[in-house]
Amino acid sequence: MEFHKEYILSYFVNEIKRIIKSNNQEAMNTSPNPAHIDSLKKKIEEQIRVPHTPSDFIYISRCIFDKTRENISPTTLMRVWGYVKEQSQTRITTLNILSRLIGYSDYQSFVESLVTEAEPESEPILAECIFSSKIEKGQKIEFTWNPDRRCVVQYLDENKFEVKLVENSKLEVGDHFTCPHFILNEPLYIFDLQSKDELIKTYEIGRKKGLTSLKLL
Repeated sequence: MEFHKEYILSYFVNEIKRIIKSNNQEAMNTSPNPAHIDSLKKKIEEQIRVPHTPSDFIYISRCIFDKTRENISPTTLMRVWGYVKEQSQTRITTLNILSRLIGYSDYQSFVESLVTEAEPESEPILAECIFSSKIEKGQKIEFTWNPDRRCVVQYLDENKFEVKLVENSKLEVGDHFTCPHFILNEPLYIFDLQSKDELIKTYEIGRKKGLTSLKLL
């Protein structure tokens, strides 16, 4: 009887392994949609920067490590963006890391979000977002996050801001940083934070609950 139980258990374990292996093989044989990859690159360009030179790819590579603690070499990024011409297909592992850079769990989650964004239900969320490119020089933005943090920043130019008021935060008045947009209830990612003599490439605000309030002054 014990032998019979062990045989059944062994059968199911081997069957599960076979299914997983089959699914993984099928996923590897499925070519990512070029349009989806282009959308992913555009999202990264909006949040980080549009790469034009090798130094831009080095910068994006550093941002990837700062945010995900995973590595994609500048050379690989050049291939993804077509800076270096190569016929090979972009690996799904690379796309997963790039998706995590902008807040998704993996590439599949990012692709699924593209469908969600196309639905009307996404409009109210977009209404609670301030795009840096849409505001005028000198305008101020006030935002708060838990537990009792508050900050007021002034728009300078080209997605750059200066901290004008801050409460209960490591940020300091006079700090400068780059940020393409502010989204309510989402973490805020700022880049090239210049604080006194220290340059911080990537800084995250409101990691757990995101921004709790957001308004244009």
